[in-house]
Amino acid sequence: MVHVGILGLGPAWENRYRPTLQKLRERIRVRAIFDPVMSRAVDAARLFKAEPLAGINALVARREIQALLILHPDWRANVSLELIAQAQKPVFIAGSLGSDVEFMQQLHDRFNTTGSPAMPELGRRYTPATGRLQELMATKLGQPQRVSISAITPSALPSEPIPGQKSETDFLIGLLDWCQYVLRSRATSLRAEYSSANKNDYNISLFFGAQQTGNARQAEIKIVGSDNSSDSDKDETPSAPLTFEVVCEHGTATMSSTTDICWQNGSTPQSECLSADRPDIEVMLDLYCRRIVGGLIPVADLRDVCRGLKMATAVKTSLASGEELSL
Repeated sequence: MVHVGILGLGPAWENRYRPTLQKLRERIRVRAIFDPVMSRAVDAARLFKAEPLAGINALVARREIQALLILHPDWRANVSLELIAQAQKPVFIAGSLGSDVEFMQQLHDRFNTTGSPAMPELGRRYTPATGRLQELMATKLGQPQRVSISAITPSALPSEPIPGQKSETDFLIGLLDWCQYVLRSRATSLRAEYSSANKNDYNISLFFGAQQTGNARQAEIKIVGSDNSSDSDKDETPSAPLTFEVVCEHGTATMSSTTDICWQNGSTPQSECLSADRPDIEVMLDLYCRRIVGGLIPVADLRDVCRGLKMATAVKTSLASGEELSL
């Protein structure tokens, strides 16, 4: 059992985090909650038989709290993370990844020195479809060779909050991180170029290893601006907001949602719906707790955020210069 404190409830509390924490009651016990709207903290605390607190300092200082969950992106403020790092407590950071690379690197070093994991919400790694892809690569499809992604940039004002995608940069970081996670390697260089006169549409090529060998792995990401997603030219617009195709040694896999995967390593394609599997947030919090209690569980950390931010910056630089950039 891991005793946690919650810092900020956020717009995704009701539909994403609250149901998951209720389901994981036997593993996670919520002991205290702070939210700037005190009535909201009181209601949530009553649900989990926890204590509502009036400030961040009081929350971080509680001795019985082993770890913190920051569930509101607006409370990822530097001062909050510095207080948590100073208290040497693990933290799960939901929502937007931020944009300050230097601060994130310093923060990663501080958490790494104390051995307290700071886990960002890189949820694409942990969707049911991605989990099934990992199983298929280990058993039927073999090593991944090439990744292709077609994506429509999320609207600036989406009707529903998208965890970890507060901006186009966050959205892009999630895709870049997923490519490296699936290909089990870091990209060594990238090139980005506009695919139309509209500067919202562009293609990214990620290269893994020396290209002259002829068998280097590669990832292609095609981005279409949300303003163009309803255009009549269907050949240039993804058929779904987000599709992934992975070509492996012995077959291919395609994912059109977080729970649907179609794969083939012979003549007959197989389709699977994984809607009954655990969602990404449940998997992440489960792994987070296993890591806290001493398990040697590999999880995302702030170094991955730094790497993603640098790659997103390199994409913009490459778009402006038209050159391939070393990473």
